[in-house]
Amino acid sequence: MRFNLWEDCNRVPLTELLSFVVDNRGKTVPTAPSGHKLIATNCVTNNALFPVYEKIRYLSEETYQTWFRAHPIPGDILFVNKGTPGRVCLVPDPVDFCIAQDMIALRADESKIYPKYLFAVLRSREIQQQIYNTNVGDVIPHFKKQFLDQLLIPIPERSIQESIGDLYYVLSLKAERNKKINDNLEQQAQAIYHERFETVSPNDLPSDWRIVTLGEVATISNKSFNPLKEPEILLEHYSIPAFDEARFPVFELSTSIKSNKFIIDASCFMISKLNPTTKRVWKPYCLTGNAVCSTEFIVYKAKDKTIT
Repeated sequence: MRFNLWEDCNRVPLTELLSFVVDNRGKTVPTAPSGHKLIATNCVTNNALFPVYEKIRYLSEETYQTWFRAHPIPGDILFVNKGTPGRVCLVPDPVDFCIAQDMIALRADESKIYPKYLFAVLRSREIQQQIYNTNVGDVIPHFKKQFLDQLLIPIPERSIQESIGDLYYVLSLKAERNKKINDNLEQQAQAIYHERFETVSPNDLPSDWRIVTLGEVATISNKSFNPLKEPEILLEHYSIPAFDEARFPVFELSTSIKSNKFIIDASCFMISKLNPTTKRVWKPYCLTGNAVCSTEFIVYKAKDKTIT
């Protein structure tokens, strides 16, 4: 018999499963050149299990002591309350940092829920999509008690929670290692590209090469898909959360999508309009004939398909 976590389990409001919540929205933390670590919003991505330490800032000893309430402990779950919705990571062990403004730390009540299981559920497509659909503008106003009450968490028996949580954690660690390998390979590819193309003089290019503007080889495509006016079909959906989570589209019925999308094909590539400091350039796979993307992307279409 097939078991469905979202259909076969009782659901409990998230607030009933927490023992502690630290909400730092709107509280500005003065930083220093060195000192104690400060985890800010740019340290949390959906591609990382733990905060990205390469992007930390620092607090003076005086500020660190007065900011005690914002000290998370191992196992806490960090949410970002600004920018791309749904960014979440785990607090590792040992802990030696505070959290900055626009950050929220959730602490699971271990007598009610296994912390790693809660983390896995909060990163699930179902919860991430709910968070994403509730987002308004550049700030996430919904991490208040009333919104946490609306997030219903499926609660299976403890052994299932532990199995799901531990497996997800191990796979996440593996994904972290693979990402570091991929990042290293990407840096090598960029270095080779820079050496061969960006540092070379235009006069040294092969005779049949030429330098052109993006507008000469690509156009912006605004061909839209309105799910409310079309019959129900399965869509290959490229969204910001899908990019941040796995660089892979989600497949969902058009009836579950409420807003217009752009129609894309293999001759397209997409650049995110959100948070320009976060690089999101995506070449779609177009595994089906029903590929669409969020209108939060600018869709560029190559004039000549041989150069996509």
